This record gives sequence, C-alpha cells and structure tokens, in this order.
Amino acid sequence: MLHPALKKNYFKKLKWPNSWRDKALQLLRKTWRTKYRIVIQSSGDDEQATVATGSPVRNRYSDTLFNAAYTGDEDENEDIDDELERYLDMPVVKLKDRTATFNPLWWWYQNEERYPRLSRMARDYHSIPRKH
Repeated sequence: MLHPALKKNYFKKLKWPNSWRDKALQLLRKTWRTKYRIVIQSSGDDEQATVATGSPVRNRYSDTLFNAAYTGDEDENEDIDDELERYLDMPVVKLKDRTATFNPLWWWYQNEERYPRLSRMARDYHSIPRKH
C-alpha cells in the first residue's frame, strides 16, 4: 500500500479476499500510529511525544482524565492532519506506459516535504532487501 503506483489496487488485482485487504490496511494503520506518527523529541532531560502537527500528546503523567474533563479540552489527536489518510485518499501515480520503471523510493524522497513521517515509514519498508 505504500507503493504510490499500486496502493490498494495491488490487492484487488491479486484478487485477495476483502478480509485480507482489510487486515493489511488495519496492520498498516496500526504500524503508522504506533511507530511513525508519534515522534519522541528530546530536549535535555525533558522528553515529549509529538504528533504530526507538532502538538504535545497527553499522557497519564502530564494530565488526568479529571483535568481534561474539567477544562473542557477535547482529545487533541482527533483533528490531526493524518499523512497516511491523505496519501491513501490521493489517486495512484499513473505510469506513462506499462514498460516504464517506477522507483517508489525515489517518489518518497521527492515527496518527503508533503509526507515527512510517512515517507520515513515507506522508505523503511521499501528498502528491505528481497529474498532470492
């Protein structure tokens, strides 16, 4: 799904059952949320988790449920501009012809500004050597 010229279409062309496609998407989203969307920033002794917008993430040490309810704050993570969903919603990259070669690593490098954290995830996955 992180290949811009294929995305979800790859699984449709291979005629994967819907349950398999749904599971693959679920695993991608889980990996995105747990490993790439949140980044730990360290400044001296103070470590802070941030999400794609750069907003601090609430945790059990910095805030309590009572305080959040009392101040009327909403969950900060609900309205975050999610790189993965934006990427999945965009159309697949069209190749000029069927014989054209497409390098997904190069595409992610070129689109790093648009998808800074997702491009890191994609490069991690696309740079895994294939088995022969």
